[in-house]
Amino acid sequence: LDSQAIAKVKERYHLPERYMLIVGTHQPRKNIGHLIETLSKVESDFSLLFVGRATTYTEHILHRIKSLGLGERVTMLHGVADEDMPVLYHLALAHVVPSLYEGFSTTIVEAITVGTPVIAAKGSSLEEAGGPSSIYVDSEDREALARAMLRVATDSDLREHMIEEGRAYASRFRPEVIAYNLLNCYRRIGIELDE
Repeated sequence: LDSQAIAKVKERYHLPERYMLIVGTHQPRKNIGHLIETLSKVESDFSLLFVGRATTYTEHILHRIKSLGLGERVTMLHGVADEDMPVLYHLALAHVVPSLYEGFSTTIVEAITVGTPVIAAKGSSLEEAGGPSSIYVDSEDREALARAMLRVATDSDLREHMIEEGRAYASRFRPEVIAYNLLNCYRRIGIELDE
């Protein structure tokens, strides 16, 4: 990512200086309310940046943000261009995915590919997407989530380790690697495909 592209995206979206990124449609299963409650207990200079489609649930989220006095620490963006997403990931302290349940998360793969640490809920396919260097917490444990967010925000050695290991893990999701592994699966069960 070049510095001009980064500067343009920062200006276009008026990004906070330090933020943790949450990507996805606003839905109760995404556990956004839990994340906002957690932020209210964390004394730090970082914000939350939500990028995704608004729904009827968004009004509930906005009301909760206001009632907790977090308006200055939470930003919501809708309609972000796909080509701007790598910069949003790149600038984030972490990508946070506290979902109660979730399928395989392409947003986690996107995050680790560009070098963004991941904090996610444990006990689902999120762990497969994020690999062993991401941090996983119980989706209902606010204290564990707060500790994880603070660690990533303040420990530069930990962040560098997560970035390096995450990028290495993400290489398994490159198209040519997936195709190679899929062909090997077919061969193991006796199916030969013409290459």
